[in-house]
Amino acid sequence: MLPPVTLIFLHGGPGLPDYLETSFKGQFAPDLEVDFYTQKQTADMNEFIDEVDEHVKKARSQKVVLVGHSWGSILAIEYARKHSDRVHGLVLIDGVFEGAEMDAQFEKLMRERGITDQSPLEQKFLSSSERVISPTYATDLLKQTNTVILEKIYPYISKYSATSFFQDNKKPILNIFGEEDIRTPASILKTFGRFSATVRNHEIRGAGHFPFIREVDRREIAKEIESFARHLN
Repeated sequence: MLPPVTLIFLHGGPGLPDYLETSFKGQFAPDLEVDFYTQKQTADMNEFIDEVDEHVKKARSQKVVLVGHSWGSILAIEYARKHSDRVHGLVLIDGVFEGAEMDAQFEKLMRERGITDQSPLEQKFLSSSERVISPTYATDLLKQTNTVILEKIYPYISKYSATSFFQDNKKPILNIFGEEDIRTPASILKTFGRFSATVRNHEIRGAGHFPFIREVDRREIAKEIESFARHLN
């Protein structure tokens, strides 16, 4: 029997290996197909989209949902722009929707909280409760970044805008974000639900930019994703 839905997870970065499988493997019912993408070492947007397409073409279900976290949300959106007929819905987790606006708000929030460039990465990416559970999560993860790729692609991210996509989009979107995320500020993320009835916001209370660190949050996110995927037309 074919799976009713295929979930393809797109991790953030760019320039990072996949980290989503560690959190979400085994979180979904066995009848769903779950695929975890690992970014190749490239800094070309067309190549990024093509490698996502390789995963989509291998999906066993006729219904494909892209689940993008952070930078992975850009990949999900840009893939949907180019291959609208190949995806049935998007799940965007702490997404990058307006690069310049989000960068400006991030800098403002850092100043207000006394966070400097020299501060631990955990202060910039994790909530206070997450830092207690995993005090080196962001540091351990982000030190794996291929900085060459990041530096090449960051100008694209900093100017990126998904507003027109949300305004024109007809596909179901589940927009998940951490209440205490300051890197892609929740205050901005929650506003994108206004563009269309197809966008559903879901806030993870007390979570930061990686809202799957706490076990209770992983379960909540997985439950929301599975419910969203199973109710697609």
